[in-house]
Amino acid sequence: MNPKSSVSLQFQRPDARAEFERARRETKAALTERVDEEAANALLEIASLLDVGVARAKRELLASTLAWNEDNRALAAWIHQQHRAIFEMGLQAIEPLRGDPANASLPRLVLLCLHHWTEALKWNACREREEYGAVHGLYMLAAHGRFVDRRIPWTVDGPGKPPTTAVRPARSSHGRSAAHSCRARRPRS
Repeated sequence: MNPKSSVSLQFQRPDARAEFERARRETKAALTERVDEEAANALLEIASLLDVGVARAKRELLASTLAWNEDNRALAAWIHQQHRAIFEMGLQAIEPLRGDPANASLPRLVLLCLHHWTEALKWNACREREEYGAVHGLYMLAAHGRFVDRRIPWTVDGPGKPPTTAVRPARSSHGRSAAHSCRARRPRS
């Protein structure tokens, strides 16, 4: 299950997009069979391919934002759909691991979901209202697994110097984070 083997990252071309979708569907099928370290790594790999390909296409898209044509709009919609699909695949991979917050793959999968959810939100041309329930569930899982402030190496927008990221929820209007609020409400043992 190596999605990287033959995927073209020239997402401006329809055949490259179809090739990526095929690799993503193969990875999704593998995730339905089992969720283990290999399957988690394959999901992280296909997600990384999406990020690298989008980083390449983004330069051209951003350079032409004032004169977008139907092809540009279709590419932006496709990018949104792919990020959304990776987010949903990540949720699918996380589900069997929820009972084991000490699982080594869990922090990376939670970060993968959060990253691709925000990317999908960014590329959402229709600006339709998103459901936040799954995202709040991810923050709750991170708080329960005690990896909210753990630093996790993560590459954004393709290769280069990877930033170190931590899963940190946004501040609420009361100045406390959602994870802090969740911990405060959890009964002491």
